Amino acid sequence: MDLLFGSRLLINNGDGTFSDGSVAAGIPVRADQGLKLADIDLDGDLDLIHHDGAVTRLYLNAAGVFDGGTIVNEDTTQATLGLGLNACDVNGDGFEDVLVAKNVVATDKGVPKLLINVNGQLMASAIPDEIVKDSGDLIAHNDLIACGDVDNNGVIDFVSRWGQSYRLLRAASSLSTRIRIRVLGSGGEHNQQGRIVRIVPRSYPNRIMTRVIESGSGLQSQNQYDLLVGAPWLGTYDIAVRFRNGVVNGTVEPGGAVTIFEDGRVETGLK
Repeated sequence: MDLLFGSRLLINNGDGTFSDGSVAAGIPVRADQGLKLADIDLDGDLDLIHHDGAVTRLYLNAAGVFDGGTIVNEDTTQATLGLGLNACDVNGDGFEDVLVAKNVVATDKGVPKLLINVNGQLMASAIPDEIVKDSGDLIAHNDLIACGDVDNNGVIDFVSRWGQSYRLLRAASSLSTRIRIRVLGSGGEHNQQGRIVRIVPRSYPNRIMTRVIESGSGLQSQNQYDLLVGAPWLGTYDIAVRFRNGVVNGTVEPGGAVTIFEDGRVETGLK
C-alpha cells in the first residue's frame, strides 16, 4: 500500500520503508480540504480529485503521472468554503460521481455540490435547497460526506452533517443493475483497505472500472466497506483483486455478489 495525504505521495518500497514520489507523480501542492483517488474516465487507473475548500480540480492519471489539473467546480460569484469531498456512483452507471461540501463564507451556510460523471466528464448537478417552497430550509452549514447503501436496495445514498443534524439523501435511480464485491483477509477479516479492484464487463472490455476497498479515506469523508458497483452492461463481469502475493480473479453476473479472499478463494455471495 502506498500513502497519499495533502501534497505528498509516499511509495511503499515493500520493505517497511517509503520513498517520496510526489514530484515524479505530479501531485499538486495545494491546501487539502478533500482528496480522493477515483477512476473518473474508466481507463483502468486512479485519477485524483482535489478540493482546496473553494475550488475542485480533476487531475487525470497517465501512466502514473497526473496532469496539470482541470477546474470542475468553482463559484465565481461569491466566496465559498467547504470541508469534505467524496466519490461514489450515485446513479449506477459505472462512473463514480463527486460530492463536495459547499458553504458561502459570508453566511457559513450552503448546500453540498454534486458533480455527475457523464462518460468521464464531471458536470455540476443541482441538489435541492428547500423542502418547503421558497423557504430555503435546506440551506445550512454542511460537511462530513459519507456514501453507502443505507437501505440495502442496491443504490448508493449519501449522508452529510447538514445544519444541526444529519441528512440522508436517498438516490432514486433504477437505471442499471448493481454488483456487490467483498474483499476479505484469509481468515475473513475486513482488513483489506487500500486493495485495488478492477471490474471489467466482457461485453465492453475498454470500460475498466477501478475501485479501492475502503471504509474511510480523505478529509471528513466515509464510505461502506463493500463495493457496490453499477453494472449497466450486459453479460459477465471479470473481477481482479491485487494482493501482496498476486492477483486473484473471479467473475460475477449483473445483480450478483462475490467474495474474494486474500488466500485465493472466490465464493459466490457475501461471506
